[in-house]
Amino acid sequence: IISLARLLWQIIRETEGLETIVEDEKEFGFSRAQETVTTLISDEDFMPISQEIVKRLKGLDPRRDLCFLVRVGVLGPAIYRSAKLLNELYGQTLIPTILFYPGISQGDRDLRFLGLPSKEDSGAYDYRVKIY
Repeated sequence: IISLARLLWQIIRETEGLETIVEDEKEFGFSRAQETVTTLISDEDFMPISQEIVKRLKGLDPRRDLCFLVRVGVLGPAIYRSAKLLNELYGQTLIPTILFYPGISQGDRDLRFLGLPSKEDSGAYDYRVKIY
């Protein structure tokens, strides 16, 4: 089980620190603070979250192990798209991975992240992802 919430806070602590995020939000607003966190978990100069997940999966056996990605809501409302994360993990590990998506279904093959009215994470479905 990998908690994306714990992993995100670890990345913040080990890169710029919480104080930087707080200062960004105070000085520039919520959107800017969210952009800073996005950079910390996606930019190669910091700690890309997908690479951190792959590190945690090393040494596991795909014939008997599974990965559950939980607490995905920490990526909202617009820090990082879960579909992007899954695409980055594709081909990086053979461990079957189940992402517990915090959203609601919309139509046959679309999801709404956290049930928010925006279609921010619309299109989460792709040919490699099965929605249950």
